[in-house]
Amino acid sequence: MAYSQHSVTLLFPLPSNSKDSNLFLAGSFNAWNPENRNFGFQKNKKDGVSDSVGQGTYWLGIKLAGGMYEFKVTGRGWDKVECKRAALTFRTDF
Repeated sequence: MAYSQHSVTLLFPLPSNSKDSNLFLAGSFNAWNPENRNFGFQKNKKDGVSDSVGQGTYWLGIKLAGGMYEFKVTGRGWDKVECKRAALTFRTDF
């Protein structure tokens, strides 16, 4: 059985009160690992992903199998989570 991969691009504007610019995506797709370098965000520069995204916005492009995923944005550890709420959710099979 073959599983299709979906390209997902996540955009994250760094909050002005954030002290860490090393952002990582941790979630149900990577065993909730908060410092997996394969899920590290890159800072958008003027010639980055898109001029409409804006400077200072971080982005990450990943490929995932279809399904529902939970995630949080971290600063390389659970003591530096950018969102204090419960995990956020996204779908890749629409």
